[in-house]
Formats: sequence, structure tokens, C-alpha cells
Amino acid sequence: MASVQERLESVPPVCLRQIDLVSFHDPITEAYECLAASGEGALGDQAKKFHVGATKILHWIAPALFLMLDSNVASAFRKHHAVEFANTTQPGYTAEKYFSCLKHAQAEIEAYGFERFRRLEPATPLARLFDKVAWDVGKTEA
Repeated sequence: MASVQERLESVPPVCLRQIDLVSFHDPITEAYECLAASGEGALGDQAKKFHVGATKILHWIAPALFLMLDSNVASAFRKHHAVEFANTTQPGYTAEKYFSCLKHAQAEIEAYGFERFRRLEPATPLARLFDKVAWDVGKTEA
């Protein structure tokens, strides 16, 4: 079985704004699945998947590219982009929903204006800045 590193080798270490996400769908979703897996040798509880942890690790690997996704951020994506997350503390995370969130975030940054968005916190990696805003939006709407 390929490692997370092997799965992400083809993904360039760029910011969310600079990547053609569709071209890297498979390695991104496969890396997510690998990190979120349950069972023997899993990172989290052997009985439950490690979804939020998977997004945090992806973010740690490439903070300008990968969002951290928790129930508050999921709430923002559910409300503003109709991503099919449940309105619960375990909203039904999947690799496909995570990938969808990346695409929505990328489009939202472009629609808002990259330079304008970047000025909100110039030193913060782009994906981290987006998930901070989404977390706050999701928290107020939960």
C-alpha cells in the first residue's frame, strides 16, 4: 500500500489559488483516505475513522494548500455551498466532501479577490486563512 507521501508526490507544494485541483483529485483524496483510515495501524481510534485529524495532517504537510475541516467549517460549507454535511458534531466527512470543500474555497477566494483576501492576514498560509474565516462563519451558524 502506498504511503501518504507517495500519494502526494505528484501534488505541487503550491497555495490553493495556484493549483488545478481537478488534475490532482486522485492523489489528494487517496492521501485523505489513507490518513483517515480506521483499523490496525490507523492513526486514530481503530474503530472510528480519523477525518478531522486527516485534514489537520494534510494542512501540516501543505498549509497553503490544504484546509483543516471540523464541524464548524463543515457547517459553513453546508450552508454556503450545499456540501452535504449533516448538522451534527459528526457531519459525515468523506474524502470527496473534503475535495469539494477545497474547490469551493478556491472559487470563493477568487470571487472575493486574491489580493483583497491575502490582506486579511498577510503572513497566514492561504488555506489556513480560509479555514479560520470558515470556522468563524460556521461557529456563528451552528
